[in-house]
Amino acid sequence: MATPAMDDNAMASALWEAAKAGNTAEARRLLDEGAPVDWKNDAAYGATALAEAASGGHKDTAELLLDRGADLEAKDCYGYTALVLAASGGHTDMVELLLDRGADLEAKNGYGYTALVAAASGGHKGTVELLLDRGADLEAKGPAGSTALVRAASRGHKDTVELLLDRGADLEAKNGYGHTALVGAASGGHNDTVELLLDRGADLEANGGDGYTALVRAASDGHTDTVELLLDRGADLEAKNGAGYTALVAAASGGHNGTVELLLGRGADLEANGGYGYTALVVAAFRGHKDTVELLLDRGADLEAKGPAGCTALVAAASRGYKDTVELLLGRGADLEAKNDDGYTALVAAASGGHNGTVELLLDRGADLEANDGK
Repeated sequence: MATPAMDDNAMASALWEAAKAGNTAEARRLLDEGAPVDWKNDAAYGATALAEAASGGHKDTAELLLDRGADLEAKDCYGYTALVLAASGGHTDMVELLLDRGADLEAKNGYGYTALVAAASGGHKGTVELLLDRGADLEAKGPAGSTALVRAASRGHKDTVELLLDRGADLEAKNGYGHTALVGAASGGHNDTVELLLDRGADLEANGGDGYTALVRAASDGHTDTVELLLDRGADLEAKNGAGYTALVAAASGGHNGTVELLLGRGADLEANGGYGYTALVVAAFRGHKDTVELLLDRGADLEAKGPAGCTALVAAASRGYKDTVELLLGRGADLEAKNDDGYTALVAAASGGHNGTVELLLDRGADLEANDGK
């Protein structure tokens, strides 16, 4: 019995699957039978057979599809061309084929990636080198305004960073947040990359729109080894981000005890506060980082220092219902009746937030039940 003839959609789908698998012989058979070469698979974000072959690095299949007239610049619903997909996967031979066939070197996907930025983001050094040799724009900007260098540094691809610098990449280029390659590398805790960038002369105190220096960013993310490296290289211990956070306040906000301990050991100002008025203790209490609160108190933090809206650490912790932190602060002698700028005591703050367990604890400790929000 003869096999029923396939309709165009069925043949197109079969061709797409053959391209995805790199089955060149099957793809050839289907094309010979009339399968449409540029059919887009809606179930796969509108990718064509060529896009699938490129994404998988199936060079022979891609070559066949191109010979049969596949659209070199077809885009899926995210704006990926075959070239950007191939570069994203580090398929250098595929990238070379597509460029030889005339692919647009500077085409961008919907996120703003050129092939170069995509390859650098993945740390595909060989692909990056090929693209640069073919004239790719070294300073083209991708997601959030990142250049290839900033993307590679943020991902910790040291060898790719080194290549890009050797080819003349702007060491101080900034992304849309104002972050340089150094800030990006520090944010990820990529010490080898941080060291390379510093050795190449990166500005240790560069900061952008959000004010983050490499040190404050590393501290904020709890990368203690990176913080140590940056301090050893001379980073300003008291530099502040746009919100006024020093490295210590940023580390305390994240509950990064190891980083807090290192910074205190290096002489960080225990009572520094910024635009929002947070000291390290108040922000740690506000975030419910009990162990960090304990560490800061052990190091002599002012128990009654006030942060935003005049909140002490106790009022801040109570307002968020962090019962364990409240208990610790009370055990250290925190003023049970201290009020914030709105006249709220810890009890009123806890009750206003519906934190019944914290309310019960405060009452057990003697909080004034008649306290109100009057100043």
